[in-house]
Amino acid sequence: MTEQLKPCPFCGGSCRAQSTITDAAVWCVGCGAKLVRLHRVGTTVDWDSMPRAIAAWNRRAEVPS
Repeated sequence: MTEQLKPCPFCGGSCRAQSTITDAAVWCVGCGAKLVRLHRVGTTVDWDSMPRAIAAWNRRAEVPS
């Protein structure tokens, strides 16, 4: 993975990412918040799920000043 995970948006804790045969997951070690992106839906395989899962986890709404 080339992209670094941002801290958890809920508790600020550190996060981990893991990819398996069926999915890519990003989760918070502190509070357990989790994002899962499936690789396989029916007969379609989405092999770039991990970069997409990391991008989705890192996406944040702008905080008004």
